[in-house]
Formats: sequence, C-alpha cells, structure tokens
Amino acid sequence: MREINKIGVFIRNGLTSAEIKKKVKDFPDNPDSQYFINLGYSKKTASTYKSQLAKNNSVLLQQQKIIEANSFLHSPNANLNNVILDTSALGFSKPVSMLNECKKITVLYSTIREFDKIQKSESKSSYLRMMIREQTNTMLLPQNEQKYNLVAFDWQSNMYVDDIIINYMVSLPANQRPTLLTADHNLALKAKCLKLDYILFLEDSITSKEKAEIKVVSDNTSQQKVKDTINNLGIKIMCTQSSIKVCKYSKTSVIFIVKNNTCKKIGDKQLQYGEIDYFTIVAKPKKYNSIHIQKIWITNGKIQNEKFECHDTNDIKELNKVFIPAILDYAISLLS
Repeated sequence: MREINKIGVFIRNGLTSAEIKKKVKDFPDNPDSQYFINLGYSKKTASTYKSQLAKNNSVLLQQQKIIEANSFLHSPNANLNNVILDTSALGFSKPVSMLNECKKITVLYSTIREFDKIQKSESKSSYLRMMIREQTNTMLLPQNEQKYNLVAFDWQSNMYVDDIIINYMVSLPANQRPTLLTADHNLALKAKCLKLDYILFLEDSITSKEKAEIKVVSDNTSQQKVKDTINNLGIKIMCTQSSIKVCKYSKTSVIFIVKNNTCKKIGDKQLQYGEIDYFTIVAKPKKYNSIHIQKIWITNGKIQNEKFECHDTNDIKELNKVFIPAILDYAISLLS
C-alpha cells in the first residue's frame, strides 16, 4: 500500500498521531493541511484528514481523563478501547464500567479457566463471582463476537495465569498489543518492567451498602437459568425464568421502566415481568454530540430493542409515537 493511502486509512480507522508515528516514522505530532497536500491529497481531503486526526487525538485525551478521574494508574500509551482482561479487574465496579464502554476486549483461555475456579470458591467475593457470570454470558452473545477476542494462547499450560497474559502480550508485535486492565499491582509492575501498556485500578468504589444489594440480587438469580441478556449504553438487562435483573454501570446513561404510560427512573434492580411494559435507556455519551435513546421490551423471555440517535429537539420530538412525553422531555433536557 502506498504511503499516502496508508496514512488516510490509519486516520479513518481512528488512529492517533502517536499510533501513526509508530507505523510511519516521519509522521509529525500535529500535521497541518499543507502536510497532507504535500503527500498528494486534495485541499478538501487534506482539511478532512486534519480535522479527523484532531478528533482522534481528542478521543485519546478524553480516555486518559476518564482513566485519571476514576482512580487508575496507567502507562503513557494505555488504550481504553483495546484491553486484555485480568480477572482481578472484575472485582470492582469502575473497571467493569470501563469494559462496558470498551470496543475490543481480549480474554485468554487461561483467564476463562480461572473464572471457573473462582466461581466454585465461596471464599471469593460475591460481586466478583457475579461479574464473572455476567461477563461469561456477555461473551457468549452472538452480537458481541466483534467486541470479545477470545484467544486459546498456551491453553494447556499450567503456568500462573498472570504469566500467560504477559507472555501473550510479549508475543505480539508492539503495535498490536492490547492494554492490560487489572487491579493487581504486581501484575501491573510486571507489565511496566517489560514496557507493556497497562491500566491499574487503585481504589475499591463499591460501598458496603452496594455490596449487600449486589449480593441479594446475585443470590436470587444465581440459581436461575439466564434466558436472554442485553448490554447496551452501560446498562445490562438479564432475563431469567421468573425475573428481570438490571445492572447500571454508566454514569452517562439513565434507564426508565415504563408501565401504563408512566415512567420511573431506576438503578440496579430486580423486577418481576408484570412490573413493566418496557424499558427505555437515554444516554448522552461524552464523546458524541447526540442523544441515544433505546426502547427495550421482553417477549416470552426474549429481549428485543429499537435504537434511535437524535441530534436536536426535532429528532427527539419525532419519536412521540414511540416514547411517552416524560421520556422525550428528559432527552430534550440533555441537549441544553
């Protein structure tokens, strides 16, 4: 591929200046339009690529701010959108929330094997065991095949799981390595020693009250077979034979239950089927200038949904046949 075509592809694929520089050595940190024109692009294309690259770099800065604001340490080039999962990260709500927003998550066979051991151990926290169950169910869903990269690397090895994760990362070319997401300080230190990228969670954000509530929900659903699950916009809804479980991970999303044309905002909750007509999720992702609204309903234990993206008040008002006025009013309020 010609150099000019490479750079265009890299920018369109969302790479930052630092990431492109790893592939194109003389690529500048902050190229102007003239740089792209000199490569042979038209003025219009040059301007487009300059703007898109600025957005790519801005997204990276936003990711770094998210990491820094949520009690994490990280390597300079840590990538929130491409991580390899260490089981310890599932023991805390903030890393779990990050996983829900992540675009690509690598999970090794040895990590899944570790899941199995923890699930059988009553000494492990109920929250960790619940999150393992939820991640397992999420990984099995067909719609998540692109998000989860399940790898059988060294699958028969009896080495310590942490070392298998490190070996896998080292085995990849530097520009293809995911960022390690962990709550294990020693594992993060190993990664740092080998100049591997990592995000280390530092502080448990789950209060005693939240742990108690989570344990109740977990105990009530753990013995029931999950019939269907959906995980969108930082909200997870799980259907069992007799109830519906809702888990909310994202601060930018709000979920309503709608019954008889009235709505109620909820958080983590376990519901009976007769308590709702449908769910509505309203979210304004930080990196997008739009409102995302989703309608979710359940038929015979199967979850169905409709998604809408609105950019202004008119877009929202056009949904008056889909959503009740109170929800549309809330969505409009997010535009201001």
